[in-house]
Amino acid sequence: MTQGAAASPRASASKVAKWLVDKGRVDDAVSILSAWAASGPNDADGQKLLAGALRINPASPLAKAAFARMEGLEGDFSQLEAEMQKWTAAELQKLEREMSQPSFNRAQVGFNNNVKYKEHVYHIQTEDSGLNKPHIITHLFADGGRIIKSHKRSYAGEVARADVSEFVRQLMKAQHLEMVMALRDGRFDGIIAGREVGGVSLLTEAPTGPKQKQRPAAPTPSPRSSRAAAAAAEAAAAAVVVAVAGAAAVGGNRGWHGHVRMAVV
Repeated sequence: MTQGAAASPRASASKVAKWLVDKGRVDDAVSILSAWAASGPNDADGQKLLAGALRINPASPLAKAAFARMEGLEGDFSQLEAEMQKWTAAELQKLEREMSQPSFNRAQVGFNNNVKYKEHVYHIQTEDSGLNKPHIITHLFADGGRIIKSHKRSYAGEVARADVSEFVRQLMKAQHLEMVMALRDGRFDGIIAGREVGGVSLLTEAPTGPKQKQRPAAPTPSPRSSRAAAAAAEAAAAAVVVAVAGAAAVGGNRGWHGHVRMAVV
């Protein structure tokens, strides 16, 4: 890659990066965007690529290095230069050819929905990457398309199942719900606030549901209190019988027909 890189590889870099994000290869997407942002002039095209890298991962050292290089600041650019050598125009063309080919059998279509949390709307997307790259990826997006967190699970051990399509669909539903409930349980508050870094979690355990609130155990009544409660209940029942009988007597004497209401305390 040279400083005189044409605009067409940059356009290719943007296209390939979006495809890589959908495939769960978030780090590669950031690397390509950062490398090609730092390649060539610091113009609108380069700034757009850099903005894309920062939306995916605001804490990326590569994106920060690309910004410093584009602004003419001093710094250590060895890792950035290594990525620039790796993601050549030829490599982008290779990935574009891979994008255009049906390289896998898709087991299921994805899920997308918006979730409101603390007055903000977040987007959650779950995709199946296909039977020859069998994993499910779920992304949590904030406004502007910034990825807050990603969950990835493999189902490589299940591809030979006769019911693989239904299995994958149920796994996708569970993983999608897991991300929704994790957001609503506040597990990503630190990432949203900028105190923590999100990234991709490679999960092996089954998807988890919402946190269950523990109810305090009811105190075990003592024998004495049980007998006292039973006696009180008998007395209350007797009082109700007397009151109803009295009301009936009054009603019979005065021709009054009414209703007796009992409140459960």
